[in-house]
Amino acid sequence: RPYLGSDALNEFDPIAPFYRAIERAAFGKTLQHCRRAQLQHLTSVKTILIGGEGDGRFLNDLVVVNPNASITVIDSSERMLALAKQRVASREHASLTRIQFLHQDLQTWSPSKDTYDTIILQFVLDCFPQAMAESILIRWTRGLRIGGQLVYADFHTPKSKLHRLRAQLWLWTMYRFFRLTTHIQAHQLPSLSPTFETLKYQLLERRRWQGDFIRSERWLRTGP
Repeated sequence: RPYLGSDALNEFDPIAPFYRAIERAAFGKTLQHCRRAQLQHLTSVKTILIGGEGDGRFLNDLVVVNPNASITVIDSSERMLALAKQRVASREHASLTRIQFLHQDLQTWSPSKDTYDTIILQFVLDCFPQAMAESILIRWTRGLRIGGQLVYADFHTPKSKLHRLRAQLWLWTMYRFFRLTTHIQAHQLPSLSPTFETLKYQLLERRRWQGDFIRSERWLRTGP
């Protein structure tokens, strides 16, 4: 979760070394299982764009299943990027020459048109207010070729009353924590399914954890 809803970069730097421990204390291994859920669909894609990779745990798994892909990683935190680069470099199979690490703000950076086969946005757009999350999704879609896939993972408010109450408590706690420590602007989860549909995406797969509080989705871009 290395992106923020402000103009400043590096707001996640202070918690970067502790982020894995914070995540594990709150959710165990569930978020990492969610990040890995679509890996089997990424083994043969050639060009991948990742927004808000964080400390590199997903990237490390990705280069195992697809060591030949050209990967661009965008992150607003220099310390998160350094951790990701260090983690991947420690793997014998990894080739850093195929990975480009860019220290950029997701709110302002835009990919070149029709550049990527796959875009990955996992646990990052929840850091932004609704309008900004939509704007990022729209701009980044321009960089995805028609027929390409977008892997999206994030929290979700369940319909079940009991699970919804639990989710609301967790979301209140998380947003309060990240607003205090990283100064994100968001107060609540963005609703992006209508935006996906407007952008002519087709939902291919959806997986759920913890009573539908956590989701992994794979979307196909079907048109301009």
